[in-house]
Amino acid sequence: MAATSGTAKPRVVSWGELLWDVYPTEARLGGASANLAFHAAQLGCESLLVSRVGRDELGARALELLRNGGVDVSGVQQDDDVPTGEVRVELVDGEPRFAIGAPAAWDRIRLTSAVAARIRHADALCFGTLAQRTPLVRGELLSLLTELRDAELAGEAEAPRDAKASRDREMARRASTSTARPQIFAS
Repeated sequence: MAATSGTAKPRVVSWGELLWDVYPTEARLGGASANLAFHAAQLGCESLLVSRVGRDELGARALELLRNGGVDVSGVQQDDDVPTGEVRVELVDGEPRFAIGAPAAWDRIRLTSAVAARIRHADALCFGTLAQRTPLVRGELLSLLTELRDAELAGEAEAPRDAKASRDREMARRASTSTARPQIFAS
């Protein structure tokens, strides 16, 4: 993995929702995937967010805040037709109640070749479940995961038949190259 080289920062890719939590008195940037990308950057990781915002004021504000927080937002797409996501938050008897707006730009995240290349070189890929509420995004994520699995299987198919030699070769490959399959986490 890239992080084992001693000086390289761990590379984290977070895929999913970027939205605004709208409370009665304020709005806060949120979404599990955006939060993860922000906190990974704050911890010193190279952090890429893959999401989608509307080409609107909320989208521009979100990108600015994340960029200022050290997040690479080059994986955030802009949508001309659908607004940046919003979740209305109301407190009922001290408990939050959420109304998730639809449609939202993050319901239309697309897998691009540039994003796929960045993910192949990541140490970790994290994705949320909320962004999978539409068949489009769920399909894009499934395509990505299938591609990663197929690449891993192809690498295994070329390995020597001797188990110890195969394991040693894989460990050396992962230690010496940044193209090892990322660890995958669902949030």
